Amino acid sequence: QDVTGSFDVTVIPLPTATLVAGTDNLCAGDDLDLQIDFNGTDDYIFIYTINGVAQPSINATGPSYTLNVSPPVGTTTYALTSVTSNGCTGTASGTHVANVTALPTAFINGNPVICSGQNATIPITFTGSAPWAFVYSIDGIDQPEIITNSSPYFITTTYNATTTLELVSVATGNCPGMVSGIAIITVQPGVTGVLASGNNAICVGQSDTLNFSFAGGAPYTFTYTVN
Repeated sequence: QDVTGSFDVTVIPLPTATLVAGTDNLCAGDDLDLQIDFNGTDDYIFIYTINGVAQPSINATGPSYTLNVSPPVGTTTYALTSVTSNGCTGTASGTHVANVTALPTAFINGNPVICSGQNATIPITFTGSAPWAFVYSIDGIDQPEIITNSSPYFITTTYNATTTLELVSVATGNCPGMVSGIAIITVQPGVTGVLASGNNAICVGQSDTLNFSFAGGAPYTFTYTVN
């Protein structure tokens, strides 16, 4: 008796998935596109991790897939851990690192009252990560950029007239931040005191009147000498 017939076996190649490696330096609030390249049939299911924590599986169609993520402030590592296609488990590989910098802030304040020619110190307080690059203005005129690792940072200057300081900008690396506040240094006018000249002759036991005149902001405190 003759026996005929055939049986076909289709062998599906094991899929591969590769997360394109790299390191990105971002600012808080930035999104990041991660590219995953596949090899195999068209339909894939893959799983990735964020700092070692597995995320829900994602269905994708090859040959590549773009995964959009919003990394938090700090360092985050994305890794591809598994891929399947048509029930066959393949090889997944690749990591991508995102370094995210917090957006800085800068605040200036102070309202010192000084005499003409005296120094005044104005503090600027920062948040976020050092170093901070900032610009401030004196009566609306921008000053050269300053880079500092100190918070607060102090501006000490001699003033001869009432002056306003304001912040113009602040940044950490390529990440711009927010500025606020205002500092007004009030310079009081100079004070003069004059004793009116005279040469009065009086008798023992009598009194005389000395006349002083002042100019500038009152009230006045003065001293005088006798002989």
